[in-house]
Amino acid sequence: MMLAPSVAYDIDLIRASEILAQSVLRASEEMVEFMFDGIKLTLYSNGSLMFYHFNDPDAGYDICDCVLSLVSKV
Repeated sequence: MMLAPSVAYDIDLIRASEILAQSVLRASEEMVEFMFDGIKLTLYSNGSLMFYHFNDPDAGYDICDCVLSLVSKV
């Protein structure tokens, strides 16, 4: 499942990978792959999140809000 925010983000993924350091699986200038509450996610600089093996949109939006509040400035 992929969710995208309704506002434009420009997330510094290097900084995001430092903030999420304990859960990062891999990171690059294009994305940060990490675990969040047992769910594998990929974060992109525009704020989109790819969820792996997860299909609960309501919970997904809550997770998006939490992750974006940790790593971003709108």
